[in-house]
Amino acid sequence: MTSLPLNCDSTNRMMNNYITWSVLRTYARFLSWEYMKARYEHNKELTGRTEFPATWHSCLELVRDRFGLALASLFAVRHVGVENKRAVSLVSPSLSCPESVQTPSFC
Repeated sequence: MTSLPLNCDSTNRMMNNYITWSVLRTYARFLSWEYMKARYEHNKELTGRTEFPATWHSCLELVRDRFGLALASLFAVRHVGVENKRAVSLVSPSLSCPESVQTPSFC
């Protein structure tokens, strides 16, 4: 990232700092172990949580954050079934889905 010139106004400097820290906070989990440990220590000070999350929990959290809607859609397509779709549309026609949503092209 390039830095702002020293003579810029405080609004631009605040915006630059906000964006920089937002990007760092978002992608810190992909950095080396030392950075992950520093992030954990920071969160421990903020929340008081003393245990380090298990690796599987971190992976699950990452998948849920990035692919939550896609996984929910796959689950619904495979496990909801046609009879449940009919039951929902009988209860409330406004909840029924268009045909293009009921039979997605990726299945």
